[in-house]
Amino acid sequence: MQNNKIISIIGLGYIGIPMLVCCGINKKTDYKLVGIEKNDERGKSIIEKAKKGILPFRTNDTKLINGFNKITKKQLASYSTDIKKIKDSEIIIVSVSFDFFSKNDVSNIKKLFYDISKYKKKKSLILIETTLPPGVTEK
Repeated sequence: MQNNKIISIIGLGYIGIPMLVCCGINKKTDYKLVGIEKNDERGKSIIEKAKKGILPFRTNDTKLINGFNKITKKQLASYSTDIKKIKDSEIIIVSVSFDFFSKNDVSNIKKLFYDISKYKKKKSLILIETTLPPGVTEK
C-alpha cells in the first residue's frame, strides 16, 4: 500500500515513543510515521536503537513493547535527526522536555519552533505535548 500521509513526532522519549506507537497501531489511519530526535550523541543513539527495532528506554509495558514491535515489523516508521523531514507531514507532534528555569531549554525550544516554522508545509497541524510557559503558543 503506497501512502503519502505523514505524521512526524519530534522527540522520541517517554512520551514521544508511546505517541508514535499509538499513531502507528491505529487501524483507522494509514499514516506513515517519521520519528525525529535531536542531532547530538544522545539523539543519534536513540535513532540507531529505533532503526534496529529496539526501544530507546527500558519499560515493562507489554502493550508499548508489542506496539513498537508491530510498527517495526510493518515498517511504518522511519527515524532521523534531520528536522527537515517534517516538510511533507500533515501532522507534527512536538514531544520534547522543557524546563521553565533553564535558559538553555528556553533558547532550544525557540530554535525548535523556528525550525519547524521554516520547514513545515502550509496547513499542517502542530500538536504540542510539552509544558510551555503561558502565552508561548500565542506568540
